[in-house]
Amino acid sequence: MPDTTSYDYDAPVTESGAPREKYFLFRNVIPEVTKNFLPPVPAVRQTAVYSISTKQQTASLWKNLPSPLSINSLPLPTMEDLRQSYGYVLYRTHFAKGDGGTLTIEGLHDYAQDYIDQKLVGTLNRRLDQNHLALAKWLVPAIDGLG
Repeated sequence: MPDTTSYDYDAPVTESGAPREKYFLFRNVIPEVTKNFLPPVPAVRQTAVYSISTKQQTASLWKNLPSPLSINSLPLPTMEDLRQSYGYVLYRTHFAKGDGGTLTIEGLHDYAQDYIDQKLVGTLNRRLDQNHLALAKWLVPAIDGLG
């Protein structure tokens, strides 16, 4: 899996600002090229280790959601359509009991977690070419376009 980070692992200083070998290589070359003297190397900050708390606090996502906007739309609006530049969008639909079926999201641009009765039943991931999910035998989508 890719490790998405904004940090350059080959940077001349560490994330906390401590110089690395590359820093000193730059520092040796700069005066030769510019004929200027460099100020002293800044002092390295002391680091500290903090213990990890064993106390865990949780809150139900479902009990803390804000009141939803009521937008009825097929096809589903994108985050851009909703003028939301980051975060999550909760799409809801109703299912009727039946012989099962497949939830298909055409044009998924990122990642979807799929819940039924507030229980995770699967995930879809564009990077893995996943756009459909087999639903349990007792569920059938109640609206056209999802089956």
